Amino acid sequence: NIPLGIGTYGDVSSNIVHTTAVDINNTPVIITFARPDLVPIAIHLVMSIYPDFPDNGAALIRQALVDYIAGFNVGDDVLQSRLFTPINSIRGFAVNSLTIGKVGSPLTSGNITLSYKELANISFSDITFG
Repeated sequence: NIPLGIGTYGDVSSNIVHTTAVDINNTPVIITFARPDLVPIAIHLVMSIYPDFPDNGAALIRQALVDYIAGFNVGDDVLQSRLFTPINSIRGFAVNSLTIGKVGSPLTSGNITLSYKELANISFSDITFG
């Protein structure tokens, strides 16, 4: 249901699964919409480890980062300073350096700016430690 005179927009089209959308005059209407472009993100951490660092600490940090980024909305920038919150939820270490970037691009200590239709995405293998 959309207001009169306002069309849909996007690069994906559908006639709605199992149903054809029709307007007030029974004319079939193709609905278009857009899906976000996934942008794979890489993170590299250099840390000093303390005696109380858990044996599975690296996996816990990876999971905390994956969970954090999974909560992003389309168009949200990846702010490097905000990544310390999920990282620091694990005890027993200090971060010496944190660099981030899009996979395949150089990693920096800056932010990652995304467009209005991009969505940050990260996998465990793209979080490395030095």
